[in-house]
Amino acid sequence: VIPTSHIERLKEGNVPEIRKRIWENPSKPPKLTCPKKVHLIDCLDDNFDNALEELFSSAQVGLKLHGKKIGRKGELYTIAFSTWDQVFIFDVTKLQDKCFKYGLKAILQDPNIQKVCHDVRCMSDILKYQYNVDLTNVFDTILADFAFNNFSIREEGTRPMYLRSYQSLCVEYLGITTNDLFYHPIRTNHSEEDAALFWRGPITNQMVKAIAREVMYLLPLHDVCQKALIYHFRMANLIFLDQVRGCSNSEEAETLAKKIEAEPHRVPQTVMDIFSGPPECAYCQKETGDTRKRTPKQDYLGNYLPIRIARL
Repeated sequence: VIPTSHIERLKEGNVPEIRKRIWENPSKPPKLTCPKKVHLIDCLDDNFDNALEELFSSAQVGLKLHGKKIGRKGELYTIAFSTWDQVFIFDVTKLQDKCFKYGLKAILQDPNIQKVCHDVRCMSDILKYQYNVDLTNVFDTILADFAFNNFSIREEGTRPMYLRSYQSLCVEYLGITTNDLFYHPIRTNHSEEDAALFWRGPITNQMVKAIAREVMYLLPLHDVCQKALIYHFRMANLIFLDQVRGCSNSEEAETLAKKIEAEPHRVPQTVMDIFSGPPECAYCQKETGDTRKRTPKQDYLGNYLPIRIARL
């Protein structure tokens, strides 16, 4: 169970900022299109071929790997893909290397298919060193969020210090309720032990549902992230567009044009103002001589919380 106080803090973080700047109506989430079908594929049959056909015909797919300590020395159990209308979960424990040999490797390495992930670092590592797959054309939502926050909440001496979870972005960017997300309950001091509990038996319907929820929102999340990434550029572009032509009279316009001609390298203050925002943020920290990491208070994170939340 996630403490109410923690959810409230999540909602009080950057929700007003992202929704005010990106959503058409800050109180109404954007229209959400999600997959309606989920397929579990555990053998090389027609379902496997149909899934490959669907993925190869997609210009963009969501991607999520699950297993034990995902990385070059870890174990890969499932690899999940999402399109706009379907989720495909490949059971790697049963398919073994054949699933990569007969199609998945080609998809993951295809430069024409964009893979949307949330924190690709360990996923690309295990694919490279265990399956000889060079993952290409990746859009990482964790970095898109960091880039947006870097401009939205930056003030002199203040900068984002932490990467945020997939669940946090789904709540803030898409308005998804926590009941529609999967939180894997892992104790901070027993992460390996608790993570193993999820995989102690064959894949059940509940597990399929959990895995699907970790990949099904990636494409809608990409679209909002894309808008967030260019938001500040678009605002600055509008300022440049109207800086001279918006002058009320010709004399004022001529004076400003001469100033620009004399100092074309000078950044207008109005543009500088766009790339700064409110300094108070749970994910920011003043740049001081003390560069130690933040130590979360006990009553904020606790000992038993979803690891993706606890690692904020």
